[in-house]
Amino acid sequence: MNAKKRQAYIDSIEFKFSALPEDIGPEDELEGEALKWVTDEIDNGNEAAWFCAKVTGYLTIGDLMLIAEDHLSGCSYRSFQQFKEDAYYYDMQRCVREELTAKLDVLIEKLCA
Repeated sequence: MNAKKRQAYIDSIEFKFSALPEDIGPEDELEGEALKWVTDEIDNGNEAAWFCAKVTGYLTIGDLMLIAEDHLSGCSYRSFQQFKEDAYYYDMQRCVREELTAKLDVLIEKLCA
């Protein structure tokens, strides 16, 4: 596979964001005003106040799909949109892209061997 085609596959990665329930309580990680804000937001129904972020990447090559994911716990935001605008979200996408690129390279190596 030539470099241009390889890069086209990498550029076609689709990302999906999911907010998962957090296994640890905010009281285990936060204190003071930060804890008060989170608990108040949770009480008011803000699901983005305390969650575990998951970013999944999908790289499709014909009938084959490569998948990678990254998780980040202890996330606390006013909204999920605010999280998606944060550097953490882009860093998670970068990690997933790197993992998928490594998987693609292993696949190419095995097919060309």
